[in-house]
Amino acid sequence: MPNKELIPIPIEDLPELQRMFLRDWPKHETPYNVVENYIKWYRIDCRLKDVAILSLDETWRKSGTFIVQDRFQLYFYSLEDTNCTLIRALELVDWDYSWKIYACHPKHWTAFCEVQEKHSIELQWKSTTETRYMSKEQALCVNIKLPAGVRLGTLSAEHVPTINAMWPNASVGSEFLVKRLILWNETVALFDESSNELLAWCLRAPTGAHALLQVRDKHARKGYGTIVTIAMAKKIANMGQNSYAYVIDTNEPSKAMFDKAGFEKIGTMHRARTVPRKLVEWDH
Repeated sequence: MPNKELIPIPIEDLPELQRMFLRDWPKHETPYNVVENYIKWYRIDCRLKDVAILSLDETWRKSGTFIVQDRFQLYFYSLEDTNCTLIRALELVDWDYSWKIYACHPKHWTAFCEVQEKHSIELQWKSTTETRYMSKEQALCVNIKLPAGVRLGTLSAEHVPTINAMWPNASVGSEFLVKRLILWNETVALFDESSNELLAWCLRAPTGAHALLQVRDKHARKGYGTIVTIAMAKKIANMGQNSYAYVIDTNEPSKAMFDKAGFEKIGTMHRARTVPRKLVEWDH
């Protein structure tokens, strides 16, 4: 077999890659949204640092197989019936670095596990998430009733340190991730009308899913989480898109909140963090 290598997919070819995931819609909406996210980000900054959308040579044109490396984040997807191309591509990832794997489909997780075993890749942690879903039609029909004294708004750069500090999954380098999501993607926030205190918030991940959804501890159990969740779903629906969230399967309060908001469970995903094999900038 000839030597293969991971090569960047040209920015101008990303729309073609994205269109491949329209097949059996909305089955492949997550990889569609991932490509959409980076198309948007490249429009904002055509020289994104430490970001690469890679393919095993030109195989993406037939199989839709691609890998996104974004600083310490790793996403990978494929339309192949088998995992053959994806496995070969994952074997070429530099596993000396610490990668945080997000929104990994169960089928593609088996590909990673095969590569993990073959190359003795250690994990810092791993977890399974429930995929929660609300259609754009449903989101547009849901009404939001705000309690007296609060208002909906959006986040800005001044909120980055607070949100990163309160994020349970914060890690080395995560503050920049939070900043980029706030400045470049959709956000929803709930504020106290009189004091302008930030009460609750929801960001949108590169997968297009709800992310970093949080309520300040002192304002828990007031329904604020449900409010920002539905508000984000309506904002996304007005863009013509469906809403997704990936909830850790052991997080019962979050699962109950998404039940209350009207999100249905439609499947599972996987996420993990690998152990670095050398001194690296983003190690945990």
